[in-house]
Amino acid sequence: MGLLLLALLVLAAGAITAVVGPLFAIACDSCRDGVRPARFTGALIGAAPYASLLLSLGTVIAMFARRDGVRVALIGLGALAALLFTMVFLGQAGA
Repeated sequence: MGLLLLALLVLAAGAITAVVGPLFAIACDSCRDGVRPARFTGALIGAAPYASLLLSLGTVIAMFARRDGVRVALIGLGALAALLFTMVFLGQAGA
């Protein structure tokens, strides 16, 4: 039961990273239309959500394939957090 809830948490974190990450990356308070003109905008909106979803699905599959599923889940959650921060950093620094 605990591993199943952890798998749902990983999937939810992956979905949040895929949807909200690119929006945080290109958001701009001082810009006229609210969107930061960035060099990496196409990659952020195009490839990053797919990378996030593949990472979360791979984590869930590895959780149930290996004996130490909790450790794999924690590594996957850390990788999702790193992906989110990388997206935000590229979006903010790429202007």
